[in-house]
Amino acid sequence: MRLINTKTLTLHEFMGSGDIPPYAILSHTWEDDEVTFQEFSEQPRPDAVKKKKGFAKIEATCRFARGSSRLEWAWVDTCCIDKTSSAELTEAINSMFRWYQESAVCFAYLDVPLAQRVARYAHCRWFTRGWTLQELIAPRRLWFYNADWVFQGEKEALSYELAAITKISRKIIRNGSLLSTVSVAQRMSWAAGRVTTRVEDMAYCLLGIFGVQLPLLYGEGEKAFIRLQEEIVKEINDLSLFAWTISENSSQKYWGVLAQSPRQFESCRDVELWGDPIFNSECVMTSKGLRVSPLPGQGLEETTSVSYRPSAYVLNLQCHRVGSRQSLGIYLRQHGCDMYTRINPHELAEPRQIEAESKNRTFYVSKVVSPIMSVALGASHRHAVVLNRAVYALIKVGYRLGQETGCYNPAGHWDVQQLMYLTQGAFNFSCRTVFSWTRGDKMAEDGGVLHLEFELEVGKPHVWFSTGKMKAKGRTIMKDVDGRAVHWFTAGAVQESLNGQPVWYVTVDVHDTVKKELQVVHRGPPSRGSRSPDSRSGGGSGV
Repeated sequence: MRLINTKTLTLHEFMGSGDIPPYAILSHTWEDDEVTFQEFSEQPRPDAVKKKKGFAKIEATCRFARGSSRLEWAWVDTCCIDKTSSAELTEAINSMFRWYQESAVCFAYLDVPLAQRVARYAHCRWFTRGWTLQELIAPRRLWFYNADWVFQGEKEALSYELAAITKISRKIIRNGSLLSTVSVAQRMSWAAGRVTTRVEDMAYCLLGIFGVQLPLLYGEGEKAFIRLQEEIVKEINDLSLFAWTISENSSQKYWGVLAQSPRQFESCRDVELWGDPIFNSECVMTSKGLRVSPLPGQGLEETTSVSYRPSAYVLNLQCHRVGSRQSLGIYLRQHGCDMYTRINPHELAEPRQIEAESKNRTFYVSKVVSPIMSVALGASHRHAVVLNRAVYALIKVGYRLGQETGCYNPAGHWDVQQLMYLTQGAFNFSCRTVFSWTRGDKMAEDGGVLHLEFELEVGKPHVWFSTGKMKAKGRTIMKDVDGRAVHWFTAGAVQESLNGQPVWYVTVDVHDTVKKELQVVHRGPPSRGSRSPDSRSGGGSGV
């Protein structure tokens, strides 16, 4: 760390953190006329350098440090960092929050010429820049000066005015060490209205706010903010990171779980955690996306909101708004093999829209979804195996979908909202669904358990029933305890169009032998969409 001798205005380098003497530090917004490390190091110092506005700020910082604070050393970012060295710049930016935190005093220079109360400085550049956010929170002692270097007050005494301007709670303004008690979403909201000259700096200026470190990659653009969120996921198990929202005028349908900018957290200023985030479900960022391993009761939940049927789930973020007892969540849609994306990011889900049952299996949520990828995901149900007609037919005669683990295989492809297996467009796929008898009169065969099996082999479907012991060679007959045939079933599959994509509808004919031999009592509801030109059927013979 380089420091300026406040008497000689020369630079000195201190290598070990234990050797760094007490120092004052300057917080300001950059102008066009700043003094660089190379210019300040030049001896004798040229008059052109001394005439710069930036040099006047350095002199004033040293004067106040030496006078009122009796400090021999000071730090100013413009001249104490060699920005031509990428290694030094990376180290400095990753250390910046700590340097402000460990300073003896920080002088905040506001570019406002009149001596007036800080409450009237809301539009001052200092309150709108990204870098000054950590410079407000980190220092223990922060003194404000206007453009004429007239003292305006200390942070402690001005905490009410500063909280009103920045929307940061007084407890954090007065004691930055309490940062870890604030939700990630709320911390992000503090930066929602701030700007930086370079896009990447909007992420880099927040490193200290979240206690993480990143290598600097200028030129990566908005990807820097994605990397910041990935690092936060590694260090803080706080699901409120995903509580961001967007405006409703976006045409994109599917989104990733990560935000594109701090601006999307503007509505999170009052988001609090229910408890210590260490007890939340484990989240790990992988090449496939965010992997969530839910704890009991924290898995995906089906939404009961009519607006999001079919195929909408809710991930509970284990947080809430101040004064509310309702948890917040985000809406997700399944795309097959335990893969989900976010939908309707213009709003957050609330408990009144969530059912008690949840899916506690590990699942993935896409990290980022581009507009092009969003369009492609719209076809993720291509060649899906749709069971809604079969379910309808079987429910009418006393069967229900199984509720136990293993009743849907492969479980990762089953979408309970749309009653379909998402095959991801495969031409070879097999699945098994278990139904059970729900009425009082017990069935003799396997207690009334019925397996509906589907196999797609090189695009050709095969469908059959079994009782779990073996695959039926012919039609499947269910008998009561007296050995009398009660129902027998045939099944098939027909290819139709669903939202512009070919899917396989499984059809079931249920015959009631008690009423009349070979009488068809249910075939499921009629198709809601017209059959596509290439419609095909198959599988129903002799089952």
